[in-house]
Amino acid sequence: VCDRIMGNPEREWQLLRMDFQNSFDQGWFGCPLTYFSPTDVPDTTEILKENPKQLYDWEDPDPFLGRGDFMKNALEMYERIREICRAGYEFQGLPVKPPAGFQHTGTDGVFSVALKLLGTVECMVDMYENPEYFHALMDYITRNLIARIKAHREWSWDRQGIAPKAHRGAFFYADDSIAMLSPAEFQ
Repeated sequence: VCDRIMGNPEREWQLLRMDFQNSFDQGWFGCPLTYFSPTDVPDTTEILKENPKQLYDWEDPDPFLGRGDFMKNALEMYERIREICRAGYEFQGLPVKPPAGFQHTGTDGVFSVALKLLGTVECMVDMYENPEYFHALMDYITRNLIARIKAHREWSWDRQGIAPKAHRGAFFYADDSIAMLSPAEFQ
């Protein structure tokens, strides 16, 4: 059950996309994917948890590729899915339309990413006991997510032949973890 029309389409399958939900941002920042069991969805390992001060030594990641090989692998999967669909892939007798664009032009949210980079308990404690560090982390994440989103949108628009000034498309900002904060804390 989902928030889309259910059942088989009449002519073709659409809206095919890769979904690294709840792991994409931190994967782009360099957190390794962790598979806990063959039946679980992957999660990421916190890369600042053991040594939070390394944040101060980090360079900003490449706006498009990020840090590590997550983005390179995601792009390879995206291109392979497009190739398979264009070669005539069908599901239940209907053609599968390739993804229109690379769907990672939003964010799971700056606070959710902070928890995934540093650790939930560590982040919550730093909010109160080490606010200078906490704000440095949030600034780093926010600044770099903005750069990534802009780079990915421009790449996607270029591939689709869309003029950036003409695009007024949707933007997603999930940030599931902000449920742990009051509105005042979030501000």
